[in-house]
Amino acid sequence: MRVKTNLKPSFGICPNLRKTRGISEAVSAMVLLTVIATVSIYAMSNSTKNTTEHGLSISDVMEQKGMRTQELLSVISKNVSQDKIVLEVINYGTKEFLINKIFVDGNESAFTVLSAEGTHIENRTLMPRQILSLHVPQSGQTLQILTDSGNIFNFDLGF
Repeated sequence: MRVKTNLKPSFGICPNLRKTRGISEAVSAMVLLTVIATVSIYAMSNSTKNTTEHGLSISDVMEQKGMRTQELLSVISKNVSQDKIVLEVINYGTKEFLINKIFVDGNESAFTVLSAEGTHIENRTLMPRQILSLHVPQSGQTLQILTDSGNIFNFDLGF
């Protein structure tokens, strides 16, 4: 036999806690969304700041690319021994450029630049249609020349 009562069954220790759980889930979701939005806005503002400070415009990139295509370098002769490399190179491009660094097998190396007549060139600038002799006091398999515009010329010195 069943007895009818107005009492509802309670599950758990605190029956009133079931009513407030929905509010705490909504509050925690709002706090989480606020944190995510704040971090996203901060990241986007820093990204925009870095782009405007360090980024190049499209016209700057195109100008740099145009300048690099005017730098053309070719090896006329090479003499590789156990302790030095001598390269004769010609600038067959339309732009003069400065040889900033030389790398042998990926490591920066000291170098001297001589004209075709044998005079020492202090400023390391290679004029169009000029032949220079590069003297590197070490040996290796590859040589890279870095110019002032950031152009890199790679040469294989293998036999």
